[in-house]
Amino acid sequence: MSTAWWDAPATSTTTGAGATGCVVDRARTARLTSHGEGAVTRLLSASDLKRAMASTSAACVVAFTAEWCAPCVRFRPKFASLAREFGEVAFAEVDIDALDDEAADAAAVETVPTFVLVKGGVEVARIVGVAHKRPARPIAAAIKTYLL
Repeated sequence: MSTAWWDAPATSTTTGAGATGCVVDRARTARLTSHGEGAVTRLLSASDLKRAMASTSAACVVAFTAEWCAPCVRFRPKFASLAREFGEVAFAEVDIDALDDEAADAAAVETVPTFVLVKGGVEVARIVGVAHKRPARPIAAAIKTYLL
């Protein structure tokens, strides 16, 4: 089996934090849809998010994003690629603007993108921002460590 693109060695490394993200303001909206196995389910509401986070049987990665966040938009195809590669893990995306203030506060998301890994209804890991080089590597490593 060949090495996945996110596990391949980077040709250069970043120094410092090395990740980018956008600070979440208090604006809110949504438009999300389900695509099936190996794809990213877009959550439409706070109740959809609550259901996804409380799932007792599934391991899932929930990406908190926003349409106005450039790193979120640029990372979306890589997130979809992770969903195809890790088919046994559910992947979901929610636009932070879709959440009411109470749900957003409960999720404790202050920067987008934020990736929350959930297993058995419990948050097991959280990754904030995306790196410039090999941006999916930390998420893939966390999936292997905490969800598989």
